[in-house]
Amino acid sequence: MIMVKLMIYSNSELKKQGYDSRTIKNKVIKGELYKLESGLYSTKRYENEETIISKKYPKSVITLLTAFYQYGYTDFISDSIYVSIPKNYSKIAKDNVEVFVNDKKYYELGIEYYIEGNVKIKIYNLEKLLIELIKYRNKIPYEQYKEIINNYRKNINNIDFSKLLEYLKILGKKYEYVKEIIHKEVM
Repeated sequence: MIMVKLMIYSNSELKKQGYDSRTIKNKVIKGELYKLESGLYSTKRYENEETIISKKYPKSVITLLTAFYQYGYTDFISDSIYVSIPKNYSKIAKDNVEVFVNDKKYYELGIEYYIEGNVKIKIYNLEKLLIELIKYRNKIPYEQYKEIINNYRKNINNIDFSKLLEYLKILGKKYEYVKEIIHKEVM
């Protein structure tokens, strides 16, 4: 069997491709596969953490500082990966992951994705991230918060305000304060 380059495989995916445990172990020894962590292997020596987390926890969505960095709204590289997950989803037990657990209605708004190798990485769009920024502003260092707000101001034409208002309407009255802060700080 020929493996596709630059991919992450779970142990079960490799077994479905016909690899038994001994073959997997031999490929790791030969440097044809790299063990990333328990049950995850890659054709590359190093994978970025967002890709590993997205493969292991497919319902996780990249958010806040990690997403803002991806979009170029901050140059701050956080020590943690910020993800959102729905309630009742598997706990993410990694020291470098900051997890935000949300109800289904909030969690599902604004999910987009991009592909890295064979991994679908979910990330919130800029409209949802603006709501996240306001909602969690006390968890973000002040300097990064101001940098991100300034980038929203500079890129105001990239924001779909009808989509943003639709999200706020779906979220209801308890998010009215978000609309006020956006109007005051971004507009």
